[in-house]
Amino acid sequence: MQEIILAVNIPMLADGTVTYDGNVVLATRDNIITAIAEERVSKKKYDGHVSCAVKEVLEKNKLTLNDITAISVVSFGQPMTSSGELDDKLKQEIDALFPGFENLHIVQSHHAAHALSAISQTDCQRALVVVADHTGNIIGERTDPAVLENNAAEQISYYLYEHGDMRLVAQDNTQPCDQGYGRFYGDVTCYLGFNSYRESGKTMGLASFGDPTVFEHCSAFSEKSCGVVSALKDESYSDDCTKDIQGWFRKQGVEIPDRRLSSEVIRPFDMHLAAWAQDQLEKSIIHRVKGLIDKYQVNTLCVTGGVAMNSVMNHKLEKALGITVYVPPSPGDAGLALGAAAHYFWQRDRLVPKFHSSPYLGPIYSHDEIMGSILTCEKEFSIQQINDPEKQAARMIANGKVIGWFQDRSEYGPRALGNRSILASPSNSWTKEILNSQIKLREWFRPYAPVVLEEAADTYFEMLSPVPYMMKVAPVKPQARMDMPACIHVDGTARLQTVSADSNTKFYNLIKELGKLTGVPIVLNTSFNLAGMPIVESPMDAINCFKKAIGMDALFIGDVLLEKKAG
Repeated sequence: MQEIILAVNIPMLADGTVTYDGNVVLATRDNIITAIAEERVSKKKYDGHVSCAVKEVLEKNKLTLNDITAISVVSFGQPMTSSGELDDKLKQEIDALFPGFENLHIVQSHHAAHALSAISQTDCQRALVVVADHTGNIIGERTDPAVLENNAAEQISYYLYEHGDMRLVAQDNTQPCDQGYGRFYGDVTCYLGFNSYRESGKTMGLASFGDPTVFEHCSAFSEKSCGVVSALKDESYSDDCTKDIQGWFRKQGVEIPDRRLSSEVIRPFDMHLAAWAQDQLEKSIIHRVKGLIDKYQVNTLCVTGGVAMNSVMNHKLEKALGITVYVPPSPGDAGLALGAAAHYFWQRDRLVPKFHSSPYLGPIYSHDEIMGSILTCEKEFSIQQINDPEKQAARMIANGKVIGWFQDRSEYGPRALGNRSILASPSNSWTKEILNSQIKLREWFRPYAPVVLEEAADTYFEMLSPVPYMMKVAPVKPQARMDMPACIHVDGTARLQTVSADSNTKFYNLIKELGKLTGVPIVLNTSFNLAGMPIVESPMDAINCFKKAIGMDALFIGDVLLEKKAG
């Protein structure tokens, strides 16, 4: 009988506080069967629980816990000790979720799970793996149960993968109160007035409007013989567990304004601080990784952990190092359960598994389930069964319409890659304004992503390698400035996605058809959700979102087209 593993990421602090990005994976030794984040089922953005996702995964696959061989559990902020004991609150949570289940596999290293989530999805034979995030697990015993940041913890780890195995070769910023790349960037994000370190993508977008040289004499990191050292290590914490950035700058002889409140306008200072933070991150990680690449003579770099969501940094790494840089579809904690599944097989076999997977790992919805959802609200829409949804969608986009595109299995991770997407023409400069004001309600400085046919990408972008998961930016070429003005950031780059006929046939065909109609084989793609919502998962989610989205003209669910009735 084939082994089936259930892997879960349950992010819980010592006091029982559940944080963000709970997710669940069902896997065999060679395959990811289903993967989904809790937020997609609970409808609570960044939900850190897993109960709804566990139920969904088991029910969709017609399984019970009796069919599961083992449950692999990963968390963060747990002590990495030889005893493998979990914090009491986490143990209670696991016991409540899986009562009486005995074959539990506990992943002691949060960073090892991140590394394995990347390696298990590549076909490379030898690579350096960089794991950088806010906080992994505690190294050794817990010394401060109240404040996680006061404990020695994983922040930046480097692994060498070769001969089917993986080993830790270096770690940086592992002392109590250290501030690695993730904490640093997150603290700057909070100083800029964004709601939490989870909004670091906003800092990255804002950085392009600033000048990093305003603070060029202030270095956030230095490299010593022991590795990268944070300059802000000795600064005290604020009530929200961020470092006193203002106090640190004052010691450098620079007076900076108070942190921005989220209700206040963005200042030129905020742009410059964002640009400085981005520049400091890039310079430090490039220098550190180059030394390790030279030492171990590898030609592939895997980047994972929450910091790997920084698509600008990933491009700079690839350009500076001149080697292949791979970032998995879901490098942050929202993809950590996949690493927990890989960890189970790696520990058992001493061989890293290679999953035959794709980013499209969500549950499958039958035609009957789709029609059942549609028929609950048939009076509100005109409904058509169509034979050629890709062509029909392309025609509508070419005519300036904004559409919802819901097809097949959802993406596992934070990016909509063509199965749960809102699509529009990239050729109209006003498209961005329509999306911002009527649908997405996003800040003015955040760009939208273009998706291009892989074979046409070189016409529009200065690419170093394909970008199937939207995890790198690329400088745009002159043709792009003419053909896709709605998708170009102020710095002349775009966070693109390349798509091939093999990676996503329906999405590829839609863009190909759009290219025939407009001469531009590119579509603007953003996630199918409204502000504050997780990306839609089920047909009913898509319909409800479509109802609320003022500027969305049509919704394609499989081969059914829904349009709003007039009046």
